[in-house]
Amino acid sequence: MSLKNNLGYKYRLIRKSKQISLKSAAHDITSVSHLSDWENGKTLMDIELVLQLLERINIEPYDFFDQNGVSKLLFYTEDVIQMYAENDIQGLKEMFNIIKTNYELNPQDKKLFFKMSIVANFYMDLTERNLLSNKDIAVLQLRFSNLDSWYIEDIVLFGNIQLLLPSSSIYRTTRSLISCSIENDGINNKMVLNTIINAIFVLLKKQEPILASKILTILKHQSIFEKHASEIIRIEFMEKLIKFINSGNQEEIEMFLKTLEALKLNNTVRDFKFAFSQIKDIYTP
Repeated sequence: MSLKNNLGYKYRLIRKSKQISLKSAAHDITSVSHLSDWENGKTLMDIELVLQLLERINIEPYDFFDQNGVSKLLFYTEDVIQMYAENDIQGLKEMFNIIKTNYELNPQDKKLFFKMSIVANFYMDLTERNLLSNKDIAVLQLRFSNLDSWYIEDIVLFGNIQLLLPSSSIYRTTRSLISCSIENDGINNKMVLNTIINAIFVLLKKQEPILASKILTILKHQSIFEKHASEIIRIEFMEKLIKFINSGNQEEIEMFLKTLEALKLNNTVRDFKFAFSQIKDIYTP
């Protein structure tokens, strides 16, 4: 299996055309081996590092990124996340209906299908109502079954449709992503980490704490870099949610939230309180 993207190949071509060595390009940004692996499509690179690498070879990000590719990924989530943040249930449903109509007129356009699914996922998170048919969900499951290669688009899609999938499918797909990431030294990619953490939370919401615990255990055995502080905090929060589910005692979570408040992590505290309220509603008789 391989965790791939095409940007590394493009970077290598530009770097070589400018006669800049791997060592010079990587200096003080990342390791030579990591840069080499990225250029050869064997691993992912955090966007922050990509921007530094582009600056090193004097290339503007706008000129480097494949505009069609970037637009394709933005197409999936633009407007949707904003509506979700604003709790705009009616807006999400209207968007779903519009995209569904367009997809029915253009069933060969899979971009529309996945955008429709992402809208349905966020709508379901707010309402607990599923807008997709069983056939649509089967198509989603098929999309992520037996992936030999994980591309950035795969990670974006999986991270935004997890609520729609059966628990067993979420578990298998997450294990696939983890295995692929570990195999290719990509576990310390921010997008990968957040997708895995999201899967843990979704499994908890689906009342599958055992499956969630299995994934969390694997993740905690990895060496997560300190630069991923927000992800490390989220991992710890998942662990405390599972302890609450098992014991019914919320004192540890309350202390954890107070610690984060003392650190002025107000947005994180707000998000965690909302997540905890969802878990309490599910698991408290």
